[in-house]
Amino acid sequence: MIYKDFDDFLMNVFTEETNLLDDDIPDGFEDWIVEQDVESIMRLAELYGKQRFIEGKKSIYSKRRKYEGS
Repeated sequence: MIYKDFDDFLMNVFTEETNLLDDDIPDGFEDWIVEQDVESIMRLAELYGKQRFIEGKKSIYSKRRKYEGS
């Protein structure tokens, strides 16, 4: 999945872990993010960075194939 930014990624992680109704998600997200410790955020940031790196490599490969006419 492609995320527009780190906040979007965090919101996705949160919504996968919860069963809140759509109306309750913003407040629930705020509560959830405040409860996270620094190590948890760093792990999530590292995971997000790895995913962005992979997306970038796929994009470069795709453009290269188009350029080469494959």
